Amino acid sequence: MVVEQVYTGQRRWLAADLVVLALGGQARGELYEALRAAAPGLELHRAGDCLAPRFLYDAMLEATRVGRVV
Repeated sequence: MVVEQVYTGQRRWLAADLVVLALGGQARGELYEALRAAAPGLELHRAGDCLAPRFLYDAMLEATRVGRVV
């Protein structure tokens, strides 16, 4: 089977007898894309599930880092 790394997009072949899927996490960047299109000069930052599926702790850490930048 071919698997894809969620953060890098890198694909590789994986030999497996059993596959367990954990579905539900999905990146949601629609608002970011809409704002970027509507206001090209607006300074925007992404964090959490806007980039890729994240655990709550990771999303909070990213949001904290963005908050320090702005």
